Amino acid sequence: MLSQDALDPQEDVPFANVLYESKEFWASLYNALNPDGVMVMQLGVSPGILDAPEEFSKNKLRAELFRSVEDLGFETVHAYEDVSEMLCPTFRWIEWS
Repeated sequence: MLSQDALDPQEDVPFANVLYESKEFWASLYNALNPDGVMVMQLGVSPGILDAPEEFSKNKLRAELFRSVEDLGFETVHAYEDVSEMLCPTFRWIEWS
């Protein structure tokens, strides 16, 4: 199992762009997994139901990454919403130290 807390795709950070677009980096992670391995990634704020498709929004890098990892051979890609945001809408704005 690989777990990654990546830089948010919504942020304009040059290093984040390189990380999200590096097929070599993602291929190395894929190749490090056993055949039944799992990779879990935290990739920024989940899109809302009324948001534009990710390909046309500030989440473009995440959409491209999903396509890339599918092309590498990952069988499925799932996006999950943090349930804490649904239970307490202000939770996402709390800054943790």
